[in-house]
Order: sequence, then structure tokens, then C-alpha cells
Amino acid sequence: TLVHDDILDGAKVRRRVACVNERWDNQVAVLLGDFLYARAFALSTDLSSRLCSRILAETTRRICVGEIDQAASRYDFEMPQARYESIAGAKTACLYAAACELGARYPGGHHELGREMS
Repeated sequence: TLVHDDILDGAKVRRRVACVNERWDNQVAVLLGDFLYARAFALSTDLSSRLCSRILAETTRRICVGEIDQAASRYDFEMPQARYESIAGAKTACLYAAACELGARYPGGHHELGREMS
């Protein structure tokens, strides 16, 4: 999601390193972002439960809605703070929440494949 976000934001640097879209171009960055996401989703399908795949799908949906809301509100300089926080929550916060939940449910990482917690 960060590779895609850098494209949408026109970012040049992330954590003092050139972004993929800056180092190569948007086409390579989109394809790399898609590849990384597809790989993560494919790994989630190796688990005996569909929970991880559902969390990834719902998180992706929420991030996309947040990005669309942000784009639609780009020049709304009168945006209420609650709306701003809602958009931020739909993007950054839900991504962190998913990472925390998946980390808690699969504490052994790839060693937990097929043995996830219920």
C-alpha cells in the first residue's frame, strides 16, 4: 500500500530513500505494489482459516475508500476535523490495526502457516 500511496501523493522520498516511483517510474511502482500485495494475499491463502485473507481484503477496501474520500476532499479547506480524522483512520489507522491484529493472531509468522490461532 505504501508503494501505491507514494504514487498517489507524488512522493519522492520515504524515510530518506527514493520512492520506487521516483527511482524508476509510476508504471514500475504500480506493478511492484500489485506484486507485493498479490504475494501477501497468496501467502494468506495457505492458512487453514480464511481470517487473514478476510482481514487483508477488508483493510484494502477501507484504504481505497479513504483514498477516494481524500481525493474528493482535496481542496476542502473548510473540512471539519472529524472528517479529516475519519479519512486518516480509513487509511493509516486501519492499516496499523490490521498489522497488529494479524501479528497477534499469527505470532510465529510464516511458521504458523496451517496452525493459526482461533
